[in-house]
Amino acid sequence: MAGKHSPVDNFTVSYKISSKRAAHEIAIKMLNVTFYKEYMGHGYNFKTHKVDKLYEGINVSNISYKIEF
Repeated sequence: MAGKHSPVDNFTVSYKISSKRAAHEIAIKMLNVTFYKEYMGHGYNFKTHKVDKLYEGINVSNISYKIEF
């Protein structure tokens, strides 16, 4: 996988409501939406008795709510 372009996509969707007293915002953020596998290190494979490179694709999602006075 070395030398290839990494198609890691992130996006955020947010909605904000403003009033005289306060502003409310809710947001959904997602990191690595494509689950692109990145190099994590080396690990021993007990089945083949060899050291293999480890790749892992992790998706991180977050929902947030914010109040501004």
